[in-house]
Amino acid sequence: KKAAENDPVVSSTKEYLGVSSYYSNIDIANTIKQYYNLFSNALGQNFPNDKTSFSEADINSMPSGYGVSGTQWMDFNEPSNRMNITGLKDFSNSLISNVYKTPEQAKEADEI
Repeated sequence: KKAAENDPVVSSTKEYLGVSSYYSNIDIANTIKQYYNLFSNALGQNFPNDKTSFSEADINSMPSGYGVSGTQWMDFNEPSNRMNITGLKDFSNSLISNVYKTPEQAKEADEI
């Protein structure tokens, strides 16, 4: 549920945080589950689903980003990516459409 948009305190907080809207409560467990499922889906394209441990080589070969339905991508290696702060989306029904091995591949796909 979005917080009251016309409340002056909400407006000043949104301005301070640099966001256009925010939610008054977030189901953290559900949010983590959705992002975990995205990550698992991306890994499932490179590793067996029953894999429970990863070597250093495995970790180094993990995807550098992903695409959701070809419309959104995220570079896991970009520290300034605001998706971590402002981009909480409902990914409960999303499937990974592309997995990018390098940040360059993800950026190239975004430019297309």
